[in-house]
Amino acid sequence: MKSFLKVVFGSCLGVILASVIVFIIFFSMLGAAVGGVMGAFNGEKETKKVKAESVLLLDMNGVVTDTSVENPFDFLSKEVRKNYTLPEILKALEVARENSDIEAVVLKLENTGLNFATAKELRDALKRFQESGKEVIAYSDNYSFLNYYVSSVADQVIGGPEGSLNIIGLTSSTVFTKGLLQKLGVEMQVFKVGTFKGAVEPYILDGLSPANRLQIEEYLQGLWQGTTTEMAVSRGVDASVFQQFADNVQFMDKLDIAEQLGLIDTLVYRVDLDQTLAERLFGDSEYEMDYLHVEDLLPLYDSGSGSDEVAVIYAEGNIVIGTGEDSDDLWSSERVITERVVKQLREAAEDDDVKAVVLRVNSGGGAVTTSELICHELAQLKQEKPVVVSMGDYAASGGYYISSHASAIVANPYTLTGSIGIFGIIPNAEGTMKKLGLKEEQVSTSTAGSLSVTKPLSPRVAGKLQEMIERGYDQFITRVATGRDLSKETVDSIGQGRVWLGAKAIELGLVDQLGGLDVAIQEAARLAELDSYTVVESKEEVDWLQKIFGINVGASVQTLYEYFTLTNEEKLYRRTKQYIKQMSGVKALPPYDLTRVGATACETTQTTLGMM
Repeated sequence: MKSFLKVVFGSCLGVILASVIVFIIFFSMLGAAVGGVMGAFNGEKETKKVKAESVLLLDMNGVVTDTSVENPFDFLSKEVRKNYTLPEILKALEVARENSDIEAVVLKLENTGLNFATAKELRDALKRFQESGKEVIAYSDNYSFLNYYVSSVADQVIGGPEGSLNIIGLTSSTVFTKGLLQKLGVEMQVFKVGTFKGAVEPYILDGLSPANRLQIEEYLQGLWQGTTTEMAVSRGVDASVFQQFADNVQFMDKLDIAEQLGLIDTLVYRVDLDQTLAERLFGDSEYEMDYLHVEDLLPLYDSGSGSDEVAVIYAEGNIVIGTGEDSDDLWSSERVITERVVKQLREAAEDDDVKAVVLRVNSGGGAVTTSELICHELAQLKQEKPVVVSMGDYAASGGYYISSHASAIVANPYTLTGSIGIFGIIPNAEGTMKKLGLKEEQVSTSTAGSLSVTKPLSPRVAGKLQEMIERGYDQFITRVATGRDLSKETVDSIGQGRVWLGAKAIELGLVDQLGGLDVAIQEAARLAELDSYTVVESKEEVDWLQKIFGINVGASVQTLYEYFTLTNEEKLYRRTKQYIKQMSGVKALPPYDLTRVGATACETTQTTLGMM
C-alpha cells in the first residue's frame, strides 16, 4: 500500500510540476516576444557603434567551438555575450584589421577554453591583424598552456604579480582496467583489425603496447615542438627555454621568473590594467578605454559580393543516427552531426547560386551508418561542384570517413586526423553472475541466440563478428582509397587505426593543404574559378516551439515521475541502460581525446562495438 501511494503521489506531483513548467515557459516566451518588439522601438541591446580610438576586447568565456547551440531565451539577457564561436571571432578580427577606428586588440583568455587547432587559427588571425600595423596586448593572471600559446603572439604580454604560467608539458594518461575487470569476473571479448588499437588496450593489457606508445609519443611531440617553436619565435627566445621551464618545475614559481626569462613583458595588477593599456596605446593613463566586443563588429563583416556563393556547412560533434529531432533534452549543449548534414549538402547541390561548398569537419566520428550517408552525399555533390573539407581540431575516424571524398582537404597542422581502423568490444559478465549467485537461461528460436553480456559468445557468433569487423575495415580503406586516389595497400599501411597530426597527414596524402577555414574557402573559390563571390553559412534551424511543446513536456513528466518514485539504484540502472543504448551499434571513433584545455592532453577510451 505504501509503495502504491508513493507511485500515485509521485505521478500527480510530476504532472503538476510539468504543468507549471509549461505555464512558465509559455508566458516567458510571450513576455520575451513582447519585450523583443518593445526593445526594437526603445533601442535596447543595440550593437555598439565603432568610434575613433576603439579597442577590440577578446575575453571569451567557455570553450571556443565552430558552432553554437542556441538558447531561445538568450535575447532576454542584456549582458554582453562572451561565448563566441571561432568563425565569429575570426570575422570580428577581420573587421578590426580593416577598420581604421580600431587601434588594438586586447586579449583576456583566462576563462577561454581552446583546443590545439582552434588556438592555431586564432593565433594566425591575430598575426594577420598585426600585419596592418596595429597592436595586440595580452593579459592574464593565470596563463594555461594554450592560452599562453595564443597570447605569446602579442606585442606585449602582461601577467598578474601573483599569477602563474602553466607550461608543464603535454601528458597522455591511460588507466588500465584489465585487473579490475578480472576481479569482477568480466571478460572483454575484443574483435579488431590493425596494430594501433589504443582504445581496446586498457581491457586486455596491463600497459601500453610498443606501437601505441610510439603513436602517443609522436603526436604529443608534434604538438609540443610545433607550439613551443612558434612561441619562441614570437617571444624572441630559444625553444629550449620552454622545455627547461617545464622540466625545472618553474611553473610553480612566481611570474617574476617568467619575466626574467622573457616569457612575460611586465606584471600589472588587474585593477590597474586599463590605466596601463591607456598609457601604452594613447599616451595618457587617464584616458577612458572604449572597448568593443565581438558582437559589435559582426554586423560590419563583409561576406563578399556577387551572386555566386560559396556555402559553408558545419559538421561538428559526435556523429549520431537520425536527424536529432527526436531528442528530448531541451537544454543540451552537446553538438552532434546528424543526417541533417546530408540534407544541407543536397540543398547546396540543388542551389544554382552555390558554386562551391566548404564542409567544416570537427568530429572524432560516431555512427557508421550516418558517416556512410554523409560520405555518399558528399561524393555525389562533388560531381556537380567543388567541395572542400576544412578540418578543425578533429577529423578522425568517422570524421575522416565523411571527409575522404572531397575535391580537396585542408587541415590545420595540429588537427588530429586519420584513425582509419575498426574494433569491437562485447563484455562477458558470466563470472560476475557466478560471484553474485545469479543464473540466466535463454530460450531462442535460432542456434545463434542473443548477443548476451552474461555469457561468452559462441565460436560461430564470434567468428561472424570478426568477419564483420574485417569487412567494415575493408570498406573504410576502400572509401579512403577511392576518395584520395590511393591504393588500398597504401591506405592500409597508414591506417591500422593510427592517428596523425595534420602536418604529417599532408606528407601521407591524407590531406592536400595546411590552413584554416579561410584557406579552405579560398581553395573552394579557386576550384570553382570564381573571381568574386559571397560566403554564406548553412545553419540548422531549430523549431523551439515543437521542441518545447511537442516533445519535451512528456519527457519532463517522465523525468519528474522517475525522480520522485525511483530508488537511487533504479536511477543508476536507468542511466546506465541509456548510456549503453546510446553507445551501441557500429561506430567510427578514435581512441584519443585531446579536449583537455591547457597543459595536458588526456587520453580516453571508448567502450563500444565500433570503429576507431
